[in-house]
Amino acid sequence: MNRMSRLLRAEQGIALIAVMMAIFILTVVVAAMAIATMGETNLSFNQLRGQQALSVAEAGAYRALAELRRRLSLDLDAQVRLLNPGVASTVLSNICNGANGQDRVQILSDYAWPISLGVSDWVRTGSVGNQTATLSIGTAASRIQMTDTSSVPGTTIGDFYATIAVRWSGTPSTTWCLAQQVTLWYDYAILSVGRSGNATRSVCLRSSYADRCPNWFPTPSAAWQGSYALTLPTGNPYYGLPVLLENASYSQWAMMLLDVGSVWLYTGTTINGPVHSNTRIRIAQNPQLNDAVTQVLPDMTFLNCGTPINIAVPAANPNATLRTACDNTQSPGPPPIPPVFGSTVTGGVTPIPLPSNANPSRTSTGLTPTGVNATDADVRANTTDDDSMPPGALRDGLYVMNNCGSSGCGGIYIKGDVQEMSLASVGGMQEILFSLQSDPDPARRVMRVSIDPLTREVRTYWGYLGGDPYNASNWSTAHTSYGAGVFNGVIYVNGSITSDPNPAASSGLFGILNRNMRLTIATQGELRITDQLVYERPPAGPGDNPLDILGLYSVTGNVTIVGSLTPNDLYVDAVELAPSGQFWVEGWNSLPVKGNIYAMGGNVQGTFGAFGGFGPLTGYGRVMTYDWRLRSNLSPPFFPLTNIYTAVRYPSPAPVFTNGDPLYD
Repeated sequence: MNRMSRLLRAEQGIALIAVMMAIFILTVVVAAMAIATMGETNLSFNQLRGQQALSVAEAGAYRALAELRRRLSLDLDAQVRLLNPGVASTVLSNICNGANGQDRVQILSDYAWPISLGVSDWVRTGSVGNQTATLSIGTAASRIQMTDTSSVPGTTIGDFYATIAVRWSGTPSTTWCLAQQVTLWYDYAILSVGRSGNATRSVCLRSSYADRCPNWFPTPSAAWQGSYALTLPTGNPYYGLPVLLENASYSQWAMMLLDVGSVWLYTGTTINGPVHSNTRIRIAQNPQLNDAVTQVLPDMTFLNCGTPINIAVPAANPNATLRTACDNTQSPGPPPIPPVFGSTVTGGVTPIPLPSNANPSRTSTGLTPTGVNATDADVRANTTDDDSMPPGALRDGLYVMNNCGSSGCGGIYIKGDVQEMSLASVGGMQEILFSLQSDPDPARRVMRVSIDPLTREVRTYWGYLGGDPYNASNWSTAHTSYGAGVFNGVIYVNGSITSDPNPAASSGLFGILNRNMRLTIATQGELRITDQLVYERPPAGPGDNPLDILGLYSVTGNVTIVGSLTPNDLYVDAVELAPSGQFWVEGWNSLPVKGNIYAMGGNVQGTFGAFGGFGPLTGYGRVMTYDWRLRSNLSPPFFPLTNIYTAVRYPSPAPVFTNGDPLYD
């Protein structure tokens, strides 16, 4: 009995020890699991931080790329436009050729920076001829914060700093230094270092086929995520990223005034492209100039409560200081009045002279550059249109110039005045009807010219029988012997395009430009618009690049909108150039209020032409929409060039952009 009791007590003790051991083992297992879970949580958290740091670094790289794009497409252009033409030619030639101690990256370091900075923020390193230009976007000591706006606004998820490095691509064949054009190719690489918490990551973004990133940044401050070997495209040599500087076409400006004018820019006027005056701009109340403004005189005229005053033009922030009691130019202005100036205003710049390269629209049709009238020899030597070439003195009429002897020559020449020129797009063809009442041949006083915009084939019709003018059977004679490639984009009138005061008569210039047509209509005298003149396919906005573009060039006269004949709310899609005259509305001060003229393109004129009056209101208001394609130096055929340099990008027609723009592609 005592033995049994002792055995039972012993078993109870063993059971207690077993339970205690089980509890201990379970505790150890639970603790181990907890420690493992904590380790996994920390690992997951570190992975999250690392991914966030990588994302921040990638975002920083593309932020830096956006800065490079802006500087090459906007700031470089703004800077070189302000250079004195004579100085610019010498400086750019030295840089382009690497002469007089100049390095080719100086085009960027010296000119690709915002004017508002006052001084370049690029740094050049290396020996002359082999320099690299670098630009810092933040620094290791002063990083750029990145916040999360998707959940809790203002939450910081990390920070970054980046370095842009650019150098000449180094191949001698990639340097083009011409009289009016400088082309250089560059490579770039961007190192961005992102940080989130205790995690740091780096990313390198580089131009296609540029050297691998460690060769640009041999000692990055964070471990590389990988690098890439230099690979060249097969078959064609790689040149790099082009930077193109060339003389700007007169078509680049939304508005340019070559001589003094007394017309005011008044409330309701909106100009969305660059503006230049060879004297000064005149501001009445609250127009809006949303792009760069340059003028030759150092001060600007404001209609201060009816008493004009001149105020000196500041170098920066013009809305803060160009202010008078009655001219609401302050920024942001008392609501809802916006500021007058949306960009820089610069005074004291070099004047832009009248076109000095004679009349390219004459030479493009095979005529001598100067002279009021083409000689018989000019026309006879450059056309084979024997049917319209009678013996003796050259008569008034239309001539297809198809024997000019060069690829840039071969437009249409008209001797005498044109009473009507109407444009239409029919069946993919550019149709133009002409009324040439001074032609001694009655059958040729009304003519139809049909142009294929793609093949540039020209067909002429005459002997109009009535009915639909675009039906070939309604013409007694169809002349189709002109082959493909004849038309070069220019119609030159050695006279004027006139109008008939009778509103029932069809006269003047009007119509629709075919969506594939590039055309310049040049007149020695006046050019009169009597109705809507529009593109079949106008550009919808930046990034949209239709082919149609129209230039109106009056060599010695005006581009006139005939207010007594034009409808209310007139649309004009074109670039107007009247260097010795004006782009204006005839009868602006006596017409009733007729709505607005919606001008899409740009205009250059000797004196500022009036569209309407504001005391009392008469005529038209002015709504000027800049054709953004003109910024790339895309111009109507054979438009004259200024002596001002411009930096251009796609959609420039330059061969370097044939396959697009590597800066964006």
